[in-house]
Amino acid sequence: MPDFLSRLTHERNELQERIGKLRVFIESRYFRSLKMNQQHWLRKQLIVMEEYLLILDERLEDLLTEQK
Repeated sequence: MPDFLSRLTHERNELQERIGKLRVFIESRYFRSLKMNQQHWLRKQLIVMEEYLLILDERLEDLLTEQK
């Protein structure tokens, strides 16, 4: 696997892990104790992170298909 594909895969996996952690945090009691504006921004951040993950998945799929 070329270096850039390896780096892209690593970035994607790290992002997926961070998304998982943020989802757990959003379900926590501590999250509900935050100010509403902070809750809003964290939910928005999760949406953007999920969109970024989809983009990385599409890029990887395209690059891996290209190699076949």
